[in-house]
Amino acid sequence: MINTIDLSHCEKEPIHILGHIQSHGALLVLNDSLTILQVSDNTTTLLGRHPDNLLNQSVTTLFDPSQLQPLTSALSSKTSLHFVNPLPLMITVQGQPVSFNGIVHRNPQQALILELEPSLDTGRDPQLSPLTSSLGQRHWHSHVAKTMIAQFQTISSLPNLLQTVAQEIRRLIGVTRVMIYQFDEQWNGCVVAEDRREDLIPYLNLHYPASDIPKQARELYLRNPLRLIVDVYSQPSQILPTLYSATGTPLDLSFSALRAVSPMHIEYLKNMGVTTSFSISLLREDKLWGLIAGHHDSPRFLNYEMRQLCELLGQVISVQLTLLSKNQEYEFALGLKAYQSELLDALSVHAEPFVDILRKHQSALLKAVNAQGAVIAFQNQLTLLGDTPTEAHLQALLNWLPTYTQETVFATNSLSSIYPPAHSYKDTACGLLVLSIADHSPDYILWCRPEVIETVEWGGDPNKPVSLDAQGQPVPLDGQGVRISPRKSFDSWKQIVSLKSYAWHPSEIETATNLSSIKHIAANEIAQEELKQARDAAEVANRAKSTFLANMSHELRTPLNAVLGFAQIFKQEKGLPKEHHEYIDIIYRNGDYLLTLINDILDLSKIEAEKIELYPTDFHLGQFLAEIVELFQMRTQQKEIAFVYEPLSSLPKGVHVDQKRLRQVIINLLGNAVKFTKKGGVCFKIGSEDPSSPYTLRFQIEDTGIGMTSEDLTQLFQPFKQVGDEQYRAQGTGLGLSITKKLVEMMGGQLHVNSQLGEGTTFWMVLPLKAATTDVDMKRETPPVIVGYERRPDQSPCKVLAVDDRKENRSLLVKLLTPLGFEVREAGNGKEAVELAREWIPNIVLTDLVMPVMDGFEATRQLRKMPELTELVIIMLSASAFDYHQSQSREVGCDDFLAKPFRSEVLLEKMQKHLHITWICEQSSDSQESMITASEETVPDGQPERGPSSEQAGQLLDLAMQGDLDGIVEYVQQLEQAEQTLAPFARKIWQLADDLKDQEICEIVKRYIH
Repeated sequence: MINTIDLSHCEKEPIHILGHIQSHGALLVLNDSLTILQVSDNTTTLLGRHPDNLLNQSVTTLFDPSQLQPLTSALSSKTSLHFVNPLPLMITVQGQPVSFNGIVHRNPQQALILELEPSLDTGRDPQLSPLTSSLGQRHWHSHVAKTMIAQFQTISSLPNLLQTVAQEIRRLIGVTRVMIYQFDEQWNGCVVAEDRREDLIPYLNLHYPASDIPKQARELYLRNPLRLIVDVYSQPSQILPTLYSATGTPLDLSFSALRAVSPMHIEYLKNMGVTTSFSISLLREDKLWGLIAGHHDSPRFLNYEMRQLCELLGQVISVQLTLLSKNQEYEFALGLKAYQSELLDALSVHAEPFVDILRKHQSALLKAVNAQGAVIAFQNQLTLLGDTPTEAHLQALLNWLPTYTQETVFATNSLSSIYPPAHSYKDTACGLLVLSIADHSPDYILWCRPEVIETVEWGGDPNKPVSLDAQGQPVPLDGQGVRISPRKSFDSWKQIVSLKSYAWHPSEIETATNLSSIKHIAANEIAQEELKQARDAAEVANRAKSTFLANMSHELRTPLNAVLGFAQIFKQEKGLPKEHHEYIDIIYRNGDYLLTLINDILDLSKIEAEKIELYPTDFHLGQFLAEIVELFQMRTQQKEIAFVYEPLSSLPKGVHVDQKRLRQVIINLLGNAVKFTKKGGVCFKIGSEDPSSPYTLRFQIEDTGIGMTSEDLTQLFQPFKQVGDEQYRAQGTGLGLSITKKLVEMMGGQLHVNSQLGEGTTFWMVLPLKAATTDVDMKRETPPVIVGYERRPDQSPCKVLAVDDRKENRSLLVKLLTPLGFEVREAGNGKEAVELAREWIPNIVLTDLVMPVMDGFEATRQLRKMPELTELVIIMLSASAFDYHQSQSREVGCDDFLAKPFRSEVLLEKMQKHLHITWICEQSSDSQESMITASEETVPDGQPERGPSSEQAGQLLDLAMQGDLDGIVEYVQQLEQAEQTLAPFARKIWQLADDLKDQEICEIVKRYIH
């Protein structure tokens, strides 16, 4: 059985160490003492000396030493041997003087090789003979070189240059054919220019397989740029001995002009009808671009000068074709650049998703790489532009692609050769250019090209590597396998090439690479999308948390009011045993603790959701601090510990800061200090941090309490974390310091702490306050008291419909508006409101949002459908104060929105705006006090009015000092429900809180603290 053999076997032939030379010259291998170590076996014919008589003899037995003087000088001075060549040598052969050109060089084995060629003046165009006679041979070569180089440099087209080179080289040397042969990426060759004798068959545009010039031959063309085969029919001369003595290996003839040729190549040339062949290497950027190949039909020798001229011309032509090739590529790339710039400019703006940008610039996206279709695969979405495979085919391709390549840019013009399923859509994506736009996900831009069926014309069938006998059977070579044979036929042989697209040009691949900036845009969009999803998820979570907390607060406060209220009532009972009174105190303390915990959780939740904002105002700093100091002097006196207030520097008079939040922070820190101190005392220090910045103040609270460990300090500001002695942990919620720290940071400061276990703790903060912009000593004018309103004479009194499922909320509106002259009616839900409004025709509806049966949104929708209520004003009053609730209320038809708990003046302002009424105000300076007194109700059963207990007053003072007006209202509601005798006092405080008069509340409740 015959094994399959292909032409790759040719690449194994050691053509540089064949051990023979061409027989038109002789070769001597010398050492540096000019002793002959090896010699070609044709010296008897050419030199008149038998090889045996020359081996191990000095070369001076052949030549007079004076002739070798340039060589010996070069060897002694280490001068380059290139400058010695050619050596004019004369030897007597059979009594006749014979001239030789000696060419000397060192081979890769460092052997000194002297090649002797006949000194013949051949190889010139007969038409130049007169010029040769007048100039001499050396000057003639120089003149020809200058003339041809000047001619080549004027040509601006690569095809024109190559055709001119073929014509001029043929005219110079006088051969029958000269071809320019260019290699492709697979080292197949194509004749791209030709000049020939008219009777010869043209080879122009014929292709030749890479095996015609195998790899080791191409490598020799790089090392030795000119190759001459004088006569393919001459017998090569063997080198004796066969091994170079210094290395024990065959002599390397890589740089030798006389090197013999592979027998296969000789047979190849004979098959072509060629007797003489020469080639000149053409390089581009030190890589083999192609060859200038010449053929002649009879033996033709080119002497050393002519070969040097051809080699020089080859170098010049290489430079020129490189320049023209680059210019051609530059112009091609320039054509793509405009489309590339259009895309990059559009992407640099990045005002919309990059996929949308590329879709809008589809034409530029395709033309930038000369593609017929493009696919953008991003975030599991496919965008198809132009001619592309189907989404199903593309999805399978995208699943396969990362398993084949991880390159940022990948290109193929035969996708089906590496991915067979692509055969089914070769008409759209036979060629593929891929740009990866994500590092760790299958996101790509794919450019597609369809199949282009080409007819390649070969110079003979490239697929017949084996010699066959007359019966078509392989011919054995010496019984050792099958003989590889060069092609015998060079007739045109056509091949249909399919399953390939046009190859991707390097400039097109570079364009794709330049678009890799999309990778960063894509990564940014992925990050933005992930961030958006995280924000959305956080928003949903925040809404859910806010809704839950609001519901929890609503649901817990209602029963807590009853628990705390009835606990107060039971505490007034005189007949209960002492033990029962202790139980009631436990119930009250734990209920109060639970209420504090709810308030803290809501406060912390608002801070974390960034719902809390600072509302800075101007106030007198000294008065502000004095009130806080007075409060804690009373507390420390009760606990029998010291309290020291120590201003460390002159303090500014008026400051501009959120008074409520600053008071909350200081009271929280001082409260903790008092709580954890059993003996010794608490010191409150304040002073300017920097004399040049008097409004940057340092607040410091020192105590001699229980202190904390370093481990405690690491957890101190974490929500719900309580540190220190366990007996103190039940006294707080674990949220105070967390809230305090966040509030300090919101005000632009940092909260610090230092503590030693058993010795005490120091908290301090530095706050950058601002100076007050108003005179804080000026007495704030009391706003006028509204006692009624006016409308046009033709208008009847205003009718107000109060809609709320909670009676106490409706009662508040009734008590607020009825004294002012409004006619107020009540409805417990939306359905009742719609029915009552249809009958009663109110001027304004003040409605709650969340109600059973029918909520405020649906009630508003139905009210807006009633033609008789076209002028109705609707204001939504709701504890659900999210932005989307406000927006939705306006969408359904509400004229305004007011969040609970609301201030009465804000509600009245909105009513005035929408009802177009004028307020009637009381002018007396004590009008407010008169209004409060007039509005007070008589205590049932004739019981006398009384004030709060010392403990109750202390609680109210704490809330007032913190500016927690909502907390004050809530607390006095509890007092009123618990003890009817406190109703007048509670309503007075309620009215003051509603009017933001926290200072007056402080003055009133201090009277009740014993």
